[in-house]
Amino acid sequence: MEYFAETKKLTKVLNSPRLMTKEFGKDRARRIMARLDEVDAAKNLAQIPSDSPPR
Repeated sequence: MEYFAETKKLTKVLNSPRLMTKEFGKDRARRIMARLDEVDAAKNLAQIPSDSPPR
C-alpha cells in the first residue's frame, strides 16, 4: 500500500523502510511500520484501535 502524508518528504519516508530507519531510527521506524501494517490489515478505520499497539 502506498501512503500519503502532508509533505512530499514525509510521503517518501513512509513508503521506504530504509528512509524511515534513517529518519526516525531503528526502534521508532519499527514501531511506525507495525502501526502501518495494522492499517493495511484493517478493512475499515473502525477496526483500528485508538490506543497504543501491543508491545
